[in-house]
Amino acid sequence: MSEQFSVELKLVLALSHPEGLQVEQANALCRSTINWLRFIDICHRQHVSGFIHARLAEYPDLSLPKKVLQAFSAYAAKTTARNLFMLSAFEQLGAAFEKAKIQIVAFKGIDYIERIYSSIDQRFLSDLDLLIKPEDLERTRALLESIGYNCIENIRQSRFHEKRYGYIHAPLQCQKGGVSIDLHNRLGKEQMRINEQVWQEIVPKQNYYVMKPAFALLYHCYHLNKHVYGQGFKLSQLHEFFSLSNKCSEIEKQLVWQHATAINGSQWLVNSNALLHYFYRTEIAHPFDKQQKHPQIEHNILNWIEKEEVAKNLEVLKQLNPLEWFAFGFFQVFPTKNYLNQWHAKGQKQNSYFKLWLIRALKMVSKIYVRLTKRA
Repeated sequence: MSEQFSVELKLVLALSHPEGLQVEQANALCRSTINWLRFIDICHRQHVSGFIHARLAEYPDLSLPKKVLQAFSAYAAKTTARNLFMLSAFEQLGAAFEKAKIQIVAFKGIDYIERIYSSIDQRFLSDLDLLIKPEDLERTRALLESIGYNCIENIRQSRFHEKRYGYIHAPLQCQKGGVSIDLHNRLGKEQMRINEQVWQEIVPKQNYYVMKPAFALLYHCYHLNKHVYGQGFKLSQLHEFFSLSNKCSEIEKQLVWQHATAINGSQWLVNSNALLHYFYRTEIAHPFDKQQKHPQIEHNILNWIEKEEVAKNLEVLKQLNPLEWFAFGFFQVFPTKNYLNQWHAKGQKQNSYFKLWLIRALKMVSKIYVRLTKRA
């Protein structure tokens, strides 16, 4: 375990280790001077409180303070209530999509609840991620609106950004009574083979579909790799990476390797494995060449987890030519008219560029203030 980790993070890693709770190490750390509120905060932010709570039930002699156990118990209760609510909504959605003869694939959290975790209180569901075929987008929107969902097109920037960076991967966000849906019509950037491949790698489950084990692992590595620069990464994703791998047979793991190599040269798998080894000193058995990993992964991810500092990826920006730099700056300020129209559910309120500029300016000032306050 790296010496540059804080004692609080070291304890989090000992309790959330993918291969099981590290009892001796955890007990030794508990005898150190620990900021327990910071420890609880790291667990909650990194989405590991749920399965740590489940593990602690098997180790009653672990010397954690009562307030820590109470915090984990409260988190588990909150997770249970939320997940029961979301699963009930998902059951209704599945029936509606089946009746409309629209094929949907459930992935990420809603899939992992059953595929990875042993109880409903271990993985918090913030939203439902559903994948549909691009040609079904308008029918799906009409269906969701007919059953009471408010659908907003997620176009925060211009089509220039989508083409250059692939930001817009969930073109439709839908809400109803506390239920949030990210509706995807592709998994990665346009023209990526993963978008076509997924429809050959699904299996039916009741009235919806899920990815086959090998492809679920492949997509998880792609999703994890998108966050190697910091923002959005969670330690729970490494637990899920390890668990998904263990769900695959050796033949399926080789299939993952073949798919990854065909799609992107295996970089997703290399980076995911590098992260797992960096934090937990364990790795998935694959013919990885660790020299291929992105050189900034470890530094950037540690900054995000320990200091909540977002490490910006400037490599893509350096590749822009002068004309593209101008377009980049222009479209940062000017969103598409379509976004303005969709900003308040079908344009029910009047929107303007000035109003959007003002909101963005206030957000920027707020971020700068928070950063300066932390440094002080």
